[in-house]
Amino acid sequence: MILLIIIAIISFLATIIFRHISDSKALISMAIGCAINANIYNSNNMPISWHGLVFGIDSILYTLFICTIIYKAIDYTVEEAWDMTISTIIAIIISSFIELFANWSYQGLDQAEIVRFLGYIFSALGTYLGVKIMFIYYRAYVKRHSSKYSPHGFLKNLICMLICISLASLINSLIYFYGNSIATFKFTHFITPNLLASFIGKLFSSLLGLAAYIINAKYLKANYKN
Repeated sequence: MILLIIIAIISFLATIIFRHISDSKALISMAIGCAINANIYNSNNMPISWHGLVFGIDSILYTLFICTIIYKAIDYTVEEAWDMTISTIIAIIISSFIELFANWSYQGLDQAEIVRFLGYIFSALGTYLGVKIMFIYYRAYVKRHSSKYSPHGFLKNLICMLICISLASLINSLIYFYGNSIATFKFTHFITPNLLASFIGKLFSSLLGLAAYIINAKYLKANYKN
């Protein structure tokens, strides 16, 4: 569990550095890499049990992906951020078919492989809906605040960011975990140890994402030209 926390901190520190070197390329690369690997290394496949909860590195990776999307929306445009989201969703779906056919050709097709494939689909659906709803909220916020970079509203802007990141991440968790529960016929509890741990991990990572944005905006500025 301590190692998981250290990995989370290192991941967001790396994001700060990569954004400072080459912002746009870094955001695109990290978005796709984090979203795909969040589906491969999750709390179902590689659980980390702690005080009755089941954590996974996916909560860090997925939240970092959402952070790159909202960074792109704020520092560039919502349209560019949405294009990046769609590209990532396509990459998730392609990855799901590659894994399905690779396992099928290697050891045959069984229920576990089908459930794993459906996990990718639930994740893609959760990402689409989560980011879509996040942008509805974000556009409404920007419409009410004409100058999103005004010093006065900096704290409000940070709160807006935290809500955006948390909203998209939590919607994804709900769709992913409940979808998998239905697919495996294990829908017995509304709140499972995996789901609760995912909420906690994503909230913690959201705060790290907020801190990373502040550092890039105030101190180690992101290189928007690259």
